[in-house]
Amino acid sequence: MNAIVAEVAVGTIKESRQLRIQPFNEYRKRFNLKPYTSFRHFTDNEEIASTLEELYGDIDTLEFYPGLLLEKTRAGAIFGESMVEMGAPFSLKGLLGNPICSPEYWKPSTFGGKVGFDIVNSATLKKLVCLNTRTCPYVAFRVPAEKKPGRKEQSNEL
Repeated sequence: MNAIVAEVAVGTIKESRQLRIQPFNEYRKRFNLKPYTSFRHFTDNEEIASTLEELYGDIDTLEFYPGLLLEKTRAGAIFGESMVEMGAPFSLKGLLGNPICSPEYWKPSTFGGKVGFDIVNSATLKKLVCLNTRTCPYVAFRVPAEKKPGRKEQSNEL
């Protein structure tokens, strides 16, 4: 294994343990994903599987960060199942919770001028998802109505 890669791996392992981050398979279980049963099940790359087996001994001791980065990718994709299933919901929440996503902050200079501003003003959640994925799944987002006695109004808060 490359000396730099090994050094980074050791540093990541130490930091993960210091922060008490659980092993990769434990997070897969928490996100209702089937845990891997072997390093060969985890990755299609025999060299990576052998190296990980040598370093960890057991798939259930694989650190979280190396697991996310080394997991076999989905067909035709750049990320593995865990990265997508664990990361996507938090990415979307971060995006929707960012003040720049609020029209109150928008002006042409915020988006690099009129062209960028026009793109943002015509954007939809469906366009965001469909322009950044290989397939265009059903996409919907609705903010539940705020219930106030005697009033029917739609909430704009997230």
